[in-house]
Amino acid sequence: MKIAIFSDNFYPELSGVSDSIIASATELGKFGHHIVIFAPKYSERDFKMSNLPFREPDLGGNVLVRRFYSIPFRGAGSTGQSRIVIPTGLRWLFIKKSIRT
Repeated sequence: MKIAIFSDNFYPELSGVSDSIIASATELGKFGHHIVIFAPKYSERDFKMSNLPFREPDLGGNVLVRRFYSIPFRGAGSTGQSRIVIPTGLRWLFIKKSIRT
């Protein structure tokens, strides 16, 4: 099965949402499902803030992470790492191409 997960919160931002996505995608990938996670692109500074290396987490061979250009966003209770993706009319082409791979 092909599964797409969309989130405005993902690694390296430290949160239960990020942890749940990583755990779910990793386990589903182990069962042979193909997962594509669409998430904001974070800066190297965001990775350093979380004390994490500036690279994608290893989620297994069946899980891909695709990043959208994003900008910092300060929300209530924010960790200072929150990002917002600005939607564009052509974003669906990127999604369609990513799902086919």
